[in-house]
Amino acid sequence: MKSKRTQSVQSMLTQHKVDKQATNDKSETHTNTRIGNKDAKIHGGSYAIPDSEYPEFMNKVKMATTAGQYEYLTEKQLPEGTLAIDMDLHYDYEVEDRQHGKEHIDDLIDVIFSTLNDMYVFNAEQNIIAYVMQKPDVNRVKEKNITKDGVHLLVNIKMDRHAMKYLREQLMAKIPEIWDIPIINTWGGVFDEGVMKGTTNWQLYGSRKPHHGRYSVSYIYDIGYDETDNEFIRDEINDVSAHLEELDWMNLSVRNTNLPTFQLKTSFISTYEKYLPVNKTRTQFSRNNIPVRKSAGYSSLSKDLTSIKSQEELDSLYNEFMDSLTANDHKLISACKMTMILPSEYYGNGSYDKWIRVCWALKNTSLDLLLAWVKFSSQTASFRFPDSIMECIEKWDETAVQSDGGLTLGSICHWAKTSNPTEYKDILNQSIYAKIEQSINYAVQNSNLNNKKNGICGDADFAEVLFAMKGDEYVSAGIKSVLWYRFVNHRYEVCESGTSLRNEIGGTMRSLYNQKAQEYLHESTFQPDDAESKENELAKIKAKVCMNVFAHLGKTTDREHIMIESRHMFYVMDFFDKLDQDPYLMGFNNGVMDFREKVFRPGKPEDYISMSTHINYINLDNNDKQQREIVHEITEFMHQLFPIDEEYEYMFDHLASTLIGNSINQTFTMYTGEGRNGKSVLISLMAKILGDYKVEVPLSLVCGKRVAEGGTSAEKAALKGARYAVFQEPTKGDRINEGKMKELTSGKDPITCRAPYMTNMITFIPQATFAIACNVMMDVDSNDGGTWRRIRVAEFLSYFTEKPVKNDSTKPYQFVVDCEIENKFDRWKEVFMSMLIDRVLKTNGYVKDCDMVMAASNKYRQSQDLFSQFFEERIVIDANKTLTKTELYSEFSVWYSNNASGKTPTARETADNMDKLIKKNIKGKWTGIGLSYGDAVDENTEAMEPVQTGLADLE
Repeated sequence: MKSKRTQSVQSMLTQHKVDKQATNDKSETHTNTRIGNKDAKIHGGSYAIPDSEYPEFMNKVKMATTAGQYEYLTEKQLPEGTLAIDMDLHYDYEVEDRQHGKEHIDDLIDVIFSTLNDMYVFNAEQNIIAYVMQKPDVNRVKEKNITKDGVHLLVNIKMDRHAMKYLREQLMAKIPEIWDIPIINTWGGVFDEGVMKGTTNWQLYGSRKPHHGRYSVSYIYDIGYDETDNEFIRDEINDVSAHLEELDWMNLSVRNTNLPTFQLKTSFISTYEKYLPVNKTRTQFSRNNIPVRKSAGYSSLSKDLTSIKSQEELDSLYNEFMDSLTANDHKLISACKMTMILPSEYYGNGSYDKWIRVCWALKNTSLDLLLAWVKFSSQTASFRFPDSIMECIEKWDETAVQSDGGLTLGSICHWAKTSNPTEYKDILNQSIYAKIEQSINYAVQNSNLNNKKNGICGDADFAEVLFAMKGDEYVSAGIKSVLWYRFVNHRYEVCESGTSLRNEIGGTMRSLYNQKAQEYLHESTFQPDDAESKENELAKIKAKVCMNVFAHLGKTTDREHIMIESRHMFYVMDFFDKLDQDPYLMGFNNGVMDFREKVFRPGKPEDYISMSTHINYINLDNNDKQQREIVHEITEFMHQLFPIDEEYEYMFDHLASTLIGNSINQTFTMYTGEGRNGKSVLISLMAKILGDYKVEVPLSLVCGKRVAEGGTSAEKAALKGARYAVFQEPTKGDRINEGKMKELTSGKDPITCRAPYMTNMITFIPQATFAIACNVMMDVDSNDGGTWRRIRVAEFLSYFTEKPVKNDSTKPYQFVVDCEIENKFDRWKEVFMSMLIDRVLKTNGYVKDCDMVMAASNKYRQSQDLFSQFFEERIVIDANKTLTKTELYSEFSVWYSNNASGKTPTARETADNMDKLIKKNIKGKWTGIGLSYGDAVDENTEAMEPVQTGLADLE
């Protein structure tokens, strides 16, 4: 077949062709080659495309391939780069069909990632994409009497050749056990050694060998990682074509350098070293040789942890570590001391969940705390040397450092405070007094004691003392905005200008310096009777400093200066972004409901919760008579709202799903029905139980034009953390912007915005379940599946009146109206919330569709499908007719202007709709259909059978 290369690819290749005869520059190595073939008149060659131009080159390849043009290129692999696997499958010539299926590919992916999991430390923040490529069918080679097939895989993870060599050996051993296929070559021949060693070029995506078909992506796997179970989660990208259309094709190149990198597991290093060249010594890669301190000045204090054989050796090393710390290492000192007072519930039998969280918190605090982690773990009775040390190191290696939202020193302090308050207070006091002592020493060294203004330390020193006192309780959310939060009552609450913290300066802190002054005066009084005593004089000087500080902290201006400095000390970067981001946590007055763990527990600072339902959580107790009565009243109320059982169950699940913010259902629910049917009453009840988690939002969020990314939008900002968002009631003619609706309900698309009162942007993923109560239905222009799979219509069929009529044919579900119903909600709220919680703990937030709701939704869709209406009215089925695109659009434009509002769909959209309803047009024409002009008689069909019109005739 003649080569049909695109000029843009060819011109770039020509520009960077390597002329081996014209140059002796050995530094110019090729990046690509072309496979030549005389019969096909394809000229081979070598090319050196600079790394800076390679993305542009891949974009040109993408355009050429998409346009159906042929190329025959390969690309040279990098020493470290994308994991590329080439499987060559050979069968007897009698084999005519592909012998492996989708299930084989799934198993292959599972084996690859299971093996990678044994090699590297992964985390939940970085997904990995795997591309599986195949030819359309097998290749039967008669002259060789074999049938060939193959699989190409690209996994977007950075690996070196030594690790790939190990992986290849594992695949050769494991895949034969699960792939029961009749290959005639060896498994060593199946997994191309040259490709995984990097010595063999890779077929550039979109290219092929001369006279052969090309490999195309058949499956795309999106692999996530569950840090709780330490397992990969295999997911697929179903619309491969759409993904490839949007994809940067550098991701399909083995020369891609924009790849995630992961550390080797400690447990794998000894195996990995066996695959290294002889001249690379093991000590280059050993990570068991852990320095006691990694900081500058302490690198000489090292110990091979795995060589420790007893508790005495470990204690000695730990004490050496603690002795090496100075006053500047107060963070490490606090972390160690707080960790060591945690009780056995954090390290004893059955404590794994708490034990591993201590590991996470220590590593997030500092990488220097590995030894503290081992020392802490050694307290359990089952600890064995050295095996348990290896286990601790492996868990440490598997822990990914989280820069935002993870467990830290604050978490450890909170655990210590709640589980061992006495020792916590002792350590805290020691820490506070150490900071006070440090500040006094600075003042003594640098101050003129006769000047009260100078006889004190600086504002930064006072801020450090304040942080030692209240660092686990207060957060500065903005340096310029002077916005403070305080962790109290299980959540973060706004602390206006940090007033309560400021009061601590003039209260507790001032009192502490006064106490120190008295201590120093007492010390100077009882020193030996020696006027020259240095200790006596120093104590008097320190007492003088403390009295100066006491006076200083009593002044308004000076306290304000300390607060300004404290903004920096207490500042938490991206605090707003972290707040209320966990979709599985919900704040109550008396604690936090954790839907992931399915427990109600005290709130923790690392929860980053600021919102609350403003009600207490209670356990439902069937033995409680009052609760039983309330449950009965609520059940009766719900049955009156939804008298048909399937909708009753559906709506209960729908309301319960609002408690979890994972947007698993991705629905936009319309509550419909004419007046006095209970829509607004139900929404009021939900507002009563959800508190901050229920918001009312304007229609502009789903109807108007999109606000520019990062623009000011108080309406969008109000959605942050909300679980139940109810739109204002629409009026006739309001139209849904399907793009905005999809963005809000996807559960994946982040929103970046700021309210007018915010100085910084916030970024979040909407968690809310969206609903709208309406008497008139909104218009929906789009007829695509992505829009309509989100829309649910929940009909409120009941009618509440003073005088219900039985057996009314128009309103069959009538009930006596209770005008005082909303006065019962305060009595109901906690019980109703617990009913919903019990339900969502069973469903995990998933709402199963019911026939009644889907029927109403489909009816709504049909009413909005304008093109189908046009088809029914204006299209005739007639084998002797043809219809052109121009004729179709001309007629549709006139019909649309008379029957619809808004912008008329484009000619292309109109043609696409016709293609979907009938069949794809050929050269701009559809055969077998024409336009219907009502009563007008077409002279060409007058003598024929009566023509048929409408969609029904296509059945």
